[in-house]
Amino acid sequence: MVIGSLLSISSVVAALQLGTQWYLPLGMLFFLGVQGLGTIVCVVARGLQKPDALVSLDRAIQVAGVLICLSVVSAHIGYAYGWKFGEVQQSWSGIRSFGPLGDGVAWLVALFLARWWLCGARGWCILGGAALALTGSIGPLVALCLSIIALMVLDAWRYSGRGFLSIWKRRAIIATWVGFGMIIASFQLPDFASDGQAEQLARLPRHSGVTIQVTRLLPSRHQGDDHTSNASWSANERLGNILISFDLVRHHWLLGTGYGSTSLRFQEVPWRAYVPTDFVERYEQGIWKPYAVNAWIQLAVSGGLVAFGVGLWIWVRFVVATHRRIDFWSEPRDAVDNWSFMWVLLAGFMLTSDWLLAFNLTFQLICIGIAIAQVHGSTVLPLSINLTASASENPDCAPALGRA
Repeated sequence: MVIGSLLSISSVVAALQLGTQWYLPLGMLFFLGVQGLGTIVCVVARGLQKPDALVSLDRAIQVAGVLICLSVVSAHIGYAYGWKFGEVQQSWSGIRSFGPLGDGVAWLVALFLARWWLCGARGWCILGGAALALTGSIGPLVALCLSIIALMVLDAWRYSGRGFLSIWKRRAIIATWVGFGMIIASFQLPDFASDGQAEQLARLPRHSGVTIQVTRLLPSRHQGDDHTSNASWSANERLGNILISFDLVRHHWLLGTGYGSTSLRFQEVPWRAYVPTDFVERYEQGIWKPYAVNAWIQLAVSGGLVAFGVGLWIWVRFVVATHRRIDFWSEPRDAVDNWSFMWVLLAGFMLTSDWLLAFNLTFQLICIGIAIAQVHGSTVLPLSINLTASASENPDCAPALGRA
């Protein structure tokens, strides 16, 4: 509510200054608030009224995660047969498969993979690791690594030496199953397509999985022919957008320039000096527009350092509060506490994803995680209740991590 109020104030001020072009971002901000607050209120109210509903929600989310990962795998396998099942990109770095949800699916897979890893679901970790590797995305992999490092710091602060080693020994074993899935996804895709399709596919490499993630980080001889051959082109684009956003924050550091202003007010700063040459013409023609690279930059640009500071404070408090709810020494253990914590933690490390957008599935899932944390005794808001006993019947989370 506090962040929403700050963004609303800055957006209304910007609308009064700039006129009709701000009707759309004001509408998007409204739908963002309705989507986020509506999800949290609905889940909290339902959880308090009927605790068993959270178990059903947990199972539904589990099924959704499996289907999302299977859609990525299906798109990749179908590409070998010449079938069209969602988005698949083939370039000089190899094949990146996303499926019907598009390239944003990598962040959804990362959320479910983090959940399965923390809960010790070995089989689903293989599926999630394979799906994430098939996307060829580097940002979600980096976010997962940063989240794991942060979790290690929190556990080291909370547990003694022997307890810490015992917990992370089990987590390391679970991580090997994730790596196994990524290795499976790295085998070169066979070619079962028709003759015409096979000839087209043969012109480009069929690498996938970890191979393409490594290839995208390396210089490519084909970069002049295909900009998607490595990650440097995307990195330069994002760096330019970050510099544009920082310049906007520098000029409007207190209350920001309104929601979505990176795309609308970038011409107020010398943006041509920040973006790659290839993008200047596209930005001038309105084909593409700069964007906030992640949610933190979105907060800083939209609501200034005030909104950024409030958002950072709330996130840290959520992480600490939900981490306290995880007790690996008791059994049986509630699965929902674990993955709600991991989703809140991972949300803060999505450095290449601006999930603070209306109708964004990643934002929807993060709001569900926040709501679950509220119901299960989070100290962030006074509205809390202990439902551990009623939800601990969930069989989806392997209880092995909860034993000494």
